[in-house]
Amino acid sequence: MIKKMTLLFAFLAVNAISAQITFDFESISVGSPSGLAQTVSGITVTVDAVDGGVSTTVAYNGFGGMSGNQLITNDAATTTTFTFSEPVTVNSLIVGDFDFNEIVEYTLTPTGGSNSPVTSTTNFLGIANTTLSWTDVTSFTITLLASNPTAGVPDTNMGFSIYDDLIINGVLDVAENSLKQVEAYPNPVNDILYLKNVDNINSVTIYNSLGQLIKETNQSEIDFSRLKKGLYFLYLNNENGVITKKIVKN
Repeated sequence: MIKKMTLLFAFLAVNAISAQITFDFESISVGSPSGLAQTVSGITVTVDAVDGGVSTTVAYNGFGGMSGNQLITNDAATTTTFTFSEPVTVNSLIVGDFDFNEIVEYTLTPTGGSNSPVTSTTNFLGIANTTLSWTDVTSFTITLLASNPTAGVPDTNMGFSIYDDLIINGVLDVAENSLKQVEAYPNPVNDILYLKNVDNINSVTIYNSLGQLIKETNQSEIDFSRLKKGLYFLYLNNENGVITKKIVKN
């Protein structure tokens, strides 16, 4: 019972939808000026590089397995900064170095939240798919830690560093976005409860006020006709995230 009640209170505390967002930089025109920005699902990331600027490039014969556009710093760049229009959870970023004869280490340092810097090392293909797992981040900065060239002299700047597929989780407020997201009606309900504006439902679970699981489905029409009168909590999981709703049975 304690576990069920804990789950219930957790559902009640949920007041946001967490949606995974990928900045793939495909919508930025090739050759755009420094201070590039891309907006996805209402969240904007702006990318700039100190002492060099940043531009886009088409992958060089599928550089390191990438495709389409990537961001690439200009030769004199010393740091690169990604700035978000609102706090986000940063999941991962592909980091690369366009010098094929080097293994490069970068330090990625976040601003916002209680997070720690991450060190990323490119592989023999010149890329590193870097897991970050930061929360409440407003920006992060990438600096060169060290380079280990197989030929020549180690780099002193970040020239021709490459970035692609920045994956974050943005948070959308349910109170402000309920009409744009999921509606449950009629509520109060007597018989059938309908879910509107929702696609690709993974699961819908119904709990009573004691935190007991009453019903599970993956349909957008839910039969309440045999349930007792009272307050219920609907927990919906789909491709855009998870939400809870209070449902009253008449």
